Amino acid sequence: MPGSDPTAKRYILSFTCEGTVRIGGAPWVRLVVVGQSFILHQIRKMVGTALAVARGVAPAGAIPAALRPGTDVTTPLAPDLGLFLDESIFETYNRRWGSGRGEALDLSARFGDAAAAFKREAVYPHIAAREAADGTMAEFLRGLNDRNFRFSSWETAGKRAASGG
Repeated sequence: MPGSDPTAKRYILSFTCEGTVRIGGAPWVRLVVVGQSFILHQIRKMVGTALAVARGVAPAGAIPAALRPGTDVTTPLAPDLGLFLDESIFETYNRRWGSGRGEALDLSARFGDAAAAFKREAVYPHIAAREAADGTMAEFLRGLNDRNFRFSSWETAGKRAASGG
């Protein structure tokens, strides 16, 4: 959809790196995205672009250039391995109806310990085993280069879009 389409507007409240953990002997980064209504592959493209900048393949200005309305760039699509919905948060519902009228929807309060144990014992080891067997992320990182994504032209495209050209 074009960036000018009102339905393209999304709200990212926060996007943080919660540190690294070792799973199956390999380091993994935990990214936490809090937002409302994501577009198909939005998070994967944001992570792919951030990886390109972090690895020095894309210039530091690549992220603001890619986000500028009217910019047409091919963003890298990070693998879906390891991407999962960890928790749904219902703040608006809880503010309106959860307090005083009914039970608040707070799944982490009710199931947080069990969910954390399940992720630690089943989900994370499964993800690490799949990466070890398939090498999905390693293959993605090998293809993350200027030849495939023309990162060096992104800032020019962003400036052109900003000036209306």
